[in-house]
Amino acid sequence: MTDIQNQIINASIEGITLINGYAGVGKSTVLLKRFEQLVNRYSIEEQEIIIVVKDSLKKAVLEKCAEDLSLECNVNISTIYEVISAYLHFIDLDLFNNTIDEEQKDVLISTIYKESNSDFKTSISVDFVVNEINYIQQTILEESKDTLQNLLKKEFQRYALTSRKSSSKNVLTYKEKSFIWGIYEKFLNIVLDDNLFDEHTFFQSFLRLMSLQKNDEHLLSFRHFLIDDIQDFTPVQLSIIYKFLNQDEHSHHLMMTYDPLKSPYKIRKIDNKLIKYISNEVILSDNFRSNTAIFNLLKSSIERNPLYPDQLNYNTSSNERLNYPVVSFFHKEDVEKGSKQFDVVLERLDLFIKTFNYRLNDILLVLCDPNKMEFYKSEFLSRKINVISIDERIINSDLEGITLASKDSLRCVEFPIVFIMDMNDQLLCQSPVNRVTNISKNTADSRLFYKMISIAKDHLILNSCKSNPSYLLLPGSIDYNHLRFEVGSDFKLNTNYNIYRKSEIKTWIKEQLINNYNYKQDSFKSSDIHDLILTSDDDKKIGITLLDDKTNLEVKETFKANNFDYLMYIDEFHYMVYKFENSKLSRIKDIPVNP
Repeated sequence: MTDIQNQIINASIEGITLINGYAGVGKSTVLLKRFEQLVNRYSIEEQEIIIVVKDSLKKAVLEKCAEDLSLECNVNISTIYEVISAYLHFIDLDLFNNTIDEEQKDVLISTIYKESNSDFKTSISVDFVVNEINYIQQTILEESKDTLQNLLKKEFQRYALTSRKSSSKNVLTYKEKSFIWGIYEKFLNIVLDDNLFDEHTFFQSFLRLMSLQKNDEHLLSFRHFLIDDIQDFTPVQLSIIYKFLNQDEHSHHLMMTYDPLKSPYKIRKIDNKLIKYISNEVILSDNFRSNTAIFNLLKSSIERNPLYPDQLNYNTSSNERLNYPVVSFFHKEDVEKGSKQFDVVLERLDLFIKTFNYRLNDILLVLCDPNKMEFYKSEFLSRKINVISIDERIINSDLEGITLASKDSLRCVEFPIVFIMDMNDQLLCQSPVNRVTNISKNTADSRLFYKMISIAKDHLILNSCKSNPSYLLLPGSIDYNHLRFEVGSDFKLNTNYNIYRKSEIKTWIKEQLINNYNYKQDSFKSSDIHDLILTSDDDKKIGITLLDDKTNLEVKETFKANNFDYLMYIDEFHYMVYKFENSKLSRIKDIPVNP
């Protein structure tokens, strides 16, 4: 543990502390160690302390982290829903039992929308109305003992004064907001009359219930609250947590962690007592997760993105050998078909498993294009490779198979190896990243990009279309000095690579081997069998062949290799190196450095 982490763990037990920091700095670890310290040093009963998380999957992640830390106590971790359920059971109040899922909620709102008679239906879609109602329920709520009708009037006044944009990026007018609010009120009346509760209505209704009670009536209150990743909670949920907190400001104690780059809102701008009464803010800055090269790429993307909030200190604590992140740019037709990309993925999986000694369980594929999910599942299963969803992986880390996730289903769970597929401008950040155009969508995509690359520990492989890469992949958005052409390689990225311009490619290969592998200009020869022949100072011979779409690798591998110690096959997307030994070719990590 660092000095600043130990200071947090051993801090006095009073007030509200915000632990601020980016990915991989150990925020959750500090929170768990704090729990242990409260029990062991301050002799506080375990049941008097609670760690609150957003949902059951986050709870499973934190429980696994606690297990890995071998803490000397039983850690009490609960979701906010479990806290509320315990409270209702404690006061013997049988409410909110009839639940509906998001799909049922959408159907109900859609029915109300279709029955409404308004000209606004031509410009405001039902999907937009659903999203606005979810926004209202998560953020706008009056806490008072007034009637529901009066509360809704006050809440509409707040909504009317809030700047909101339509799907066409125009600011919503007062009349448009009135139309949306009318559907919202009808929806609320139906679900409350029928005692039906979706997730947002459940939390909203429970907070209204607590607002009707006096503080001393909250019999299930805690003096010691620890909250992990408060950016995952809605303002309404944070207000509920504050209600549970012992209201004596001289005796309550709360710590919460926060990552501003994962947050859809600036924490200090939330109108919430939990935030208002923060008495101490601490910044953790040392990344313990990512290797140095991945961290450097991550940091460069943060520093160059104008949509990120004021930046915190961020350093790496890793001294590991650089495993540079890799970018592969595919042709548009290869991206659309998917087969070429998949072949390259398979060849890299083979390298990771057979040569680097990783397991399939260590590997995550993130799909920016959700329409390709079935294609990848089918291709993997046809090769008898099990496919595990990221939720399944969180619940059971021992399941054998490769983990597959869409970008929208991604969870902040670290993996040794992360592939990110189809990082194209239509799927991820489709306009220049600035504070002028498409700010809302690009900000959300920037958060996704940050989450995707920050969960990689050892290796990161990015794939994109050459003709229209995401704006987050352009040289102005990330530092290309931290990228390489192949896994485990020191070949610098060549964005102008064209396999049919062989003379240019051979020149580039020579430059890489001379500059990064210690070979000399006179080490190279031409050959009828290989495009280049390389001889090391200890007389090891390397045959280098450029592959195009018409080249059959299996045929190339049958060429007589008796006079060669190594063979390298390279195309536009990657390369493979084989060692020739005992009349057999075995794949190795990279071309050996010239002694």
